[in-house]
Amino acid sequence: MTIKQRTTSRKWPDTHGYGYHDGVVISDVVSNNHVFVDTQVVDTHGNAYFLLGKTGRDIGGQFSSIKGEWTVYPGYVNTKGPVGAVNQSGQVGPVFAFDDHGTATAAVAPASYLQFQLDGFGTTGVARALPTNPLSNMGQFLGELREGIPKVPGKDIHDIVRDWKKKGRRAKSLARGGSNEYLNIQFGWVPFVNDLRDFAKVVKNHSRLAADYARDSGKDIRRHALVFKDTTTTATNFGGWVGVPAIQVDSAASKGSLSHTVKTDTLIQFNGAFTYYLPSDDTFIGKMQRYEALANKLYGTRLSPDLLWKLAPWSWAADWVGNVGSIIHNWSAFQNDGLVMRYGYLTADRTKAESWSGQNLIAKDGSVINASQTVTGRNLQRCAATPYGFGLNPSSFSAKQWSILAALGISRAPRSLF
Repeated sequence: MTIKQRTTSRKWPDTHGYGYHDGVVISDVVSNNHVFVDTQVVDTHGNAYFLLGKTGRDIGGQFSSIKGEWTVYPGYVNTKGPVGAVNQSGQVGPVFAFDDHGTATAAVAPASYLQFQLDGFGTTGVARALPTNPLSNMGQFLGELREGIPKVPGKDIHDIVRDWKKKGRRAKSLARGGSNEYLNIQFGWVPFVNDLRDFAKVVKNHSRLAADYARDSGKDIRRHALVFKDTTTTATNFGGWVGVPAIQVDSAASKGSLSHTVKTDTLIQFNGAFTYYLPSDDTFIGKMQRYEALANKLYGTRLSPDLLWKLAPWSWAADWVGNVGSIIHNWSAFQNDGLVMRYGYLTADRTKAESWSGQNLIAKDGSVINASQTVTGRNLQRCAATPYGFGLNPSSFSAKQWSILAALGISRAPRSLF
């Protein structure tokens, strides 16, 4: 689709007034006045919004919105004598915290993610949201039993303390034993106990869970998954603040302080709708396929590339730095149960707010000058998925996958999503 771009720029003061600096009029800036300026650039792929409410198919698309805002609350100084007075020295006008020529271009927003990064986040989101994900991982649990049950907690510590007392070993031996014990608990016993707990919960409620899964077969299942969320804040304080423009020496009684804060928020989410099918025919093969699908949903018993990957001793290291596991998981899932996405979107929303606050600048007439301003940039990106995941080329879909899309009405032309 053709990319359409729209740029807007607005300026909204709360009240209209005028300030003066060095004989130059500064419009819309007076004491305690709030000035708000924003600039926004929107790229869209031409969503068919006119079909909203008129069709059941997905009419959304990907877009990006980059927005900049500049908000300022200036202080005000007036240390000149009245008109006709002998002493006409002094200063009149607004005082800003950091910048008296602030801008609100889209450049203040965080940099956009590249397409392959969005596809990677989306793949992780799909893996977490799949409605066919097993409720317990007994297949992986049983496969990992070949390595044995985790060591009894406390054994390493007990042995090392005993040897340390007898042989006078250094304290680093005890520290090494404590580290091993921590790893044994975190990567041995915690997953072991969690697997047993999930299995027990599924066994206790298996009838209801199986019935719910069968009931939703063929329906649109809407799912949401949080992919990543983070907030970082840095703050710095400075002394000797004299405002911008700097208050004149003969107009100041004492300097104030300036604080600088940078806050960055990141929220990455997946939203989508899935459809899956359980075999419903009463033939022997049909019943076996149905029981196999239900068993996999409840206990994760299906032998698949996903399970083999999880049982590989080094797979956790690869998944620590990448999303290979999510890719394999999604590929395995979409090969079974007639699973398909009716729509799927990855949304990355990042905001960076840089604030300055000047406090307690005292003019020679005793007035206290405070000023603040904030420059905020927001980058909102949305990326659309194919029916079988993010970053895929529809030309690689199999004949079976195309037949499923055609049956669901997702494919409106032979081997085409459009």
